Amino acid sequence: MAYLERAKEFYAPPPVGSPYSVPLPGSEQTGRSRVYRHWRFQGELLKTLDPNVKMQHGIDGSRKATRLTPPAGHYSTSNV
Repeated sequence: MAYLERAKEFYAPPPVGSPYSVPLPGSEQTGRSRVYRHWRFQGELLKTLDPNVKMQHGIDGSRKATRLTPPAGHYSTSNV
């Protein structure tokens, strides 16, 4: 599960004194704030941590297979 190790890299805070989010150059528009991104993704956005999961269906499928958590949108009445 190399994607878990990769996720830990993104969880780590930025260097001391650096911001968590940075403005994208050229994203300024009149009447709007700049677009900000995670400090590690100033260029290309992250597409996926796990190459086998590209869509929500893939996440749901892996979650249902492991049964560690209920499916997205699941509402349990047993705790009410």
